[in-house]
Amino acid sequence: IIKSLGEDLDNEDKQFFGGGLSSSKSALKKEVCPEKFMGNDSHYGYPFYRKGFEGVNCTEFVPMNKLVTILITLPEKRSFEQQHQVFQGIAKHYPHIPITLASKREPTLTGIRKLELNFKKIVVKDLTHGETWSKLLQKVKTPYVLFAPDLTHFTDDVNLERLVRMLSENSGTIIAGGSHKNLQGEWNKDCLQVMFKNWTVYFSGGYYHSFNDCIVCDVIPGPFMAKTKDLKRVGIDEK
Repeated sequence: IIKSLGEDLDNEDKQFFGGGLSSSKSALKKEVCPEKFMGNDSHYGYPFYRKGFEGVNCTEFVPMNKLVTILITLPEKRSFEQQHQVFQGIAKHYPHIPITLASKREPTLTGIRKLELNFKKIVVKDLTHGETWSKLLQKVKTPYVLFAPDLTHFTDDVNLERLVRMLSENSGTIIAGGSHKNLQGEWNKDCLQVMFKNWTVYFSGGYYHSFNDCIVCDVIPGPFMAKTKDLKRVGIDEK
């Protein structure tokens, strides 16, 4: 995906991309409320920093279910109860948001219907990973799409507003991701840099550039949000 993005962007927009940015031009449209740091110093929220940057209440914004579609796959080895927790989390924090679940077998929907989710299921068989995501992407009708492979939890740590804000306010940014937490509770900032040398690809952590409290990456291994129209234009390698 990243290689195609780089080749397809205009020169002025090719400065950085991946975890974020950008162009000198910024979109004026405010689809989500702005965010503000509520503390007086960097110790605000210590020791867990569950608060800090928070959304400012505003009257002009677009409902999240009109902005974002979630494309999701679930780990097959997880129990039904564990899989159900994911949908409970989505229903709690982002009710009515469009969700498309891709599964290799007919999913058990008992209990999920009670959550009254805006839910669709697609059974995919004998498709490559790229074919699956490409097929799902073509069905998205919202301006933004969240790719969420092998999701195990959906909690209040998920901040779709922040991802939309980053994408909508930077015209040259078409993909934005966030840190993710594994089942041991360990956080990973999900940002890799790539070097191709002597016919070998090297992946390493860290970053070279940052902007707007975001770091710029060559590869985002975890979930990410994208501008639907631009990603459809670039396409996903189905092989």
